[in-house]
Amino acid sequence: MRPGCWLLLLCLVAGSAAARTPAEAIDAAAAINRQARAAQQRIDSLAGQRHRVLEEIRLIELDGTANALLNRELRQEVTELKQSLADIDTDLRAVTETQTGIISLTAAMIDSLERFIELDLPFMLPERRAAVTRLRENLGRSDLSVSEKYSSVVAAYLDEIRYGHSNGVHRHKIGSRYVDVLRLGRAGLWFVTAGGTEAGRWDRQQHQWVRGDTNPESVLAAIEAVRDSREPPGVLLPLEVDAR
Repeated sequence: MRPGCWLLLLCLVAGSAAARTPAEAIDAAAAINRQARAAQQRIDSLAGQRHRVLEEIRLIELDGTANALLNRELRQEVTELKQSLADIDTDLRAVTETQTGIISLTAAMIDSLERFIELDLPFMLPERRAAVTRLRENLGRSDLSVSEKYSSVVAAYLDEIRYGHSNGVHRHKIGSRYVDVLRLGRAGLWFVTAGGTEAGRWDRQQHQWVRGDTNPESVLAAIEAVRDSREPPGVLLPLEVDAR
């Protein structure tokens, strides 16, 4: 990457209307949601069956106190019910393992999302980090289904994708001062101080804010356009480009 290369930005990065949701993410979410819903329904059904079988066995064995268990047919019914119970428990364990696998996948996705945010451009970090914290808290909530937990993680991924197809302005603290930061998709970040006295940009290679090569008036013009949701006239902003 060669920093400091001046580019003429004739227009801002396309707005959120141009954002496209990756088909792979949609397909994966839909498939996992179907699997999770089916698993939950199966668990509910098996749990109900298990309760009914246990109740039947209890009643039969209570009746057995009156020597009814000496009857061969009754003993056979108890045997069959206990086998049914064993089969149900086996199915229940299999379904639970499926759900556990989905939860493990969801946890790994949250870890990957957190690493991506920390390596990405430093914009809206409090909000994005808070979103990761909420996703982790959701994993431990018993009132949310596996499907809901997974869907919330996919939604967070799609939010990150949309940032690459939208523009924004946010407040950020650099040193002891709060400044306005302009984001054009993921092309770069530029800041301007209050009153437009000083401007700078985020240097990807140095991983820090740098001053001296950014025109405050250009940043202010672009910020005003983003806030007004309109396309600005051509502005000059320094931008790192891949020189390879």
